Amino acid sequence: MISILSRYLKLKSSGYYYSQNYKNYRKKSHSKTLNLFYKAAKEIPAYKDFLKKNKIKYENIKSIEDFKRIPVTTKENYIQEYDLKQRCWNGEITKIHTFAASSGSTGDPLFWPRDVVEEVEGAQIHELLFDKVYQVRKYKTLFINSFGLGNWIAGIYTEMCLYLMRLHGLPFTLASPGYNQEETFKVIKGFSHYFDQTIIACHPPILKMMVENGKNEAINWEKLNIKFLGAGEGFSENWRDYLLSLVGQHDKFRTIINIYGSADAGLMGFETPLSIALHRETAGNHLLNRILFKSERNPYLYQFDPLKKYIESVDDEIVLTMNSAMPLLRYNIHDNGSTLESAFLLDTVNERSPLFLKTLKVLNIQPKDWQFPFVYIFGRGQYMTSFYGVNIYPENIKAVLEHTSLQSSVTGRFVVSKDADSSQDPYMILRIELKPDVRISKNLMNKTRRLFVKILKDINSEYNQVEDKFKEKMHPKIILHKYNDPVLFPEGKIKKMG
Repeated sequence: MISILSRYLKLKSSGYYYSQNYKNYRKKSHSKTLNLFYKAAKEIPAYKDFLKKNKIKYENIKSIEDFKRIPVTTKENYIQEYDLKQRCWNGEITKIHTFAASSGSTGDPLFWPRDVVEEVEGAQIHELLFDKVYQVRKYKTLFINSFGLGNWIAGIYTEMCLYLMRLHGLPFTLASPGYNQEETFKVIKGFSHYFDQTIIACHPPILKMMVENGKNEAINWEKLNIKFLGAGEGFSENWRDYLLSLVGQHDKFRTIINIYGSADAGLMGFETPLSIALHRETAGNHLLNRILFKSERNPYLYQFDPLKKYIESVDDEIVLTMNSAMPLLRYNIHDNGSTLESAFLLDTVNERSPLFLKTLKVLNIQPKDWQFPFVYIFGRGQYMTSFYGVNIYPENIKAVLEHTSLQSSVTGRFVVSKDADSSQDPYMILRIELKPDVRISKNLMNKTRRLFVKILKDINSEYNQVEDKFKEKMHPKIILHKYNDPVLFPEGKIKKMG
């Protein structure tokens, strides 16, 4: 643990990524993954028993193809089946560095041990983004950590990564007000004018709300050169454009960077200027989207470091292998998605959209700077609503709530459920949280319902076909809720979807 920290601090700032060649990463990635498997099979009591129950002898696993035939671990068959300390190295829990708690969005909170290795890896990825995207060596930078600073992973993990980066010599000033919006505004008012740029980190819905509320606090966002770092959930390109418009920014590729991560797996993927450009291209090119992602849905798109996380797709779900204080071996995190090689993705895009690479040059986005593979994410299957045989996904509803005509009225938080009328005909209920001081009105309900039908017919081909047949039966009942409704939308709960 100390050795990796020592090596990190001795390496010149951002030198790790400049020394890697990701064109030939597979062999090294496969070797690291197999070595982790052999070590875990001998030194993790829970995993040793898991292999025994599944009649797997680790000595017989000779290649990455053999490894891929090992049964996946899940929250049900591994995390909840074995005691926490049995899932740690040598069954010893008192030597872990720290731990995070799951958000509880899919069940009771769970605790996830981690060690310094994960934070060094996280620091290296953040360094890359700070150096190449935010250009903190060129611009005097204030970074405001407005993630929650508790047992949940985002705030403390980000804090520790940034602390290591600062020790490593990367130039920026760190402030950590946490979720407290008033304290964040105090930092912005008191410090931002001393810096060339201010980066605010928080969950995307809260970032948007913060910017909107900041105007009432006489904060002139346009003068502060505001940038953002998000995590916790993805967003559409319409949402990105809207937030850019609120702060007077025009660079769609370097102003808002989103992180793909979770409490159980830490930092898995990250947006880059290249991934954002590709996401924007596929969002507007439905044929290209279907070819690349084999779906009508436009997924969130990230890049990932295969030397830190080994990511597979099994039955269209993300399966992860990673080292940690509690290592995960072929762990299914139940995010729907898959991976793509960088060369394949770029070749396919160039074939179907030949002007794209020329556009990248104009935007000063060099694919050679971002040679990492890609991971694309549709969301979690259990949040999907099936209605009259139509699968309606969270990102479908988010596309409605992110429409420009609703942005000033709703926060983006919602709950979907189903019920049946007296004739037992099913109907969909969409509960939506309003912004502070926005009143519940029939006009807003009707406008939201009309937008829901219009947008879903555009982006969800199944819905379009079934709505043509059943009409009003496919239209949701809209229920508007006041801001911070204590039952459905309590303060601090990022999102709740049924």
